[in-house]
Amino acid sequence: MSQEQLDQTDRTQQSSQEQGSDIAATPELLNENLAGAKKKIKRVVSEEAISPHPSIWPLGLALAIVVLLIGSVTYVAVMGVGALLVAVAIIGWGLERR
Repeated sequence: MSQEQLDQTDRTQQSSQEQGSDIAATPELLNENLAGAKKKIKRVVSEEAISPHPSIWPLGLALAIVVLLIGSVTYVAVMGVGALLVAVAIIGWGLERR
C-alpha cells in the first residue's frame, strides 16, 4: 500500500472511532434515563369494555335521512320534519351513555 492509502485508512478509522466514542457514551446515558424513568403499567382491558354497545340511534338517523330526502323531492314541510328528525337522532346518539 502506498502512504496515501495508509493515511486515508487511518483517517477513516479515526473518524469511526470518534463516532464510536459517542455511541459508547450513549448506553451510560440510557441507563441513567431508564433508572429515573417511570415504569409503564400494563392494564388488561376486556374487549367488552372498549367495544361499542348496541344502539337504536343509527337506525333512527338512517330513517330520518330517508324522510329528509323524500321531503326534498316532495314537500318542504316533510323536508322540515326530516331535518328535525335528523337533528334529534344526531343529538340522541351523541348523548347516549356507554
